[in-house]
Amino acid sequence: MREIEFRGKRKNDGKWIFGDLSYGGPKNNPKKYAYINIWEDGLKVGYVVKEETLGQYTGLKNRNGTKIYEGDIVKWADFTMEIFWGEDIGIGYGFCWRPYGSNTDYHESMTGFIDEYEVIGTIYDKSELLGE
Repeated sequence: MREIEFRGKRKNDGKWIFGDLSYGGPKNNPKKYAYINIWEDGLKVGYVVKEETLGQYTGLKNRNGTKIYEGDIVKWADFTMEIFWGEDIGIGYGFCWRPYGSNTDYHESMTGFIDEYEVIGTIYDKSELLGE
């Protein structure tokens, strides 16, 4: 069975946190806040995260054993690609890649050569490797 894990940047300090995802808020807006929940000292603690930085673990690892998440930027051969959750366009639902920084609708499912991918950053962080 595939490991289900999420990541997001904490609102208070911008650090990445990894764990379970949940939502909470007042009765009139129960999904106001996104939380990543982790275990600390035997207690489950929820950290409010910036919802726009949420990404799910794809269940795949790159050639260095690093987990690949939705929102990662990966390099393979001469291609730099963004990982995202794709819906429709003939391939159904699943994690896909598209050329990083392009405005195209073109994308492919994450198949083949995954063990040759290298995670070089995220779409939320600037990466020196991308020359940004």
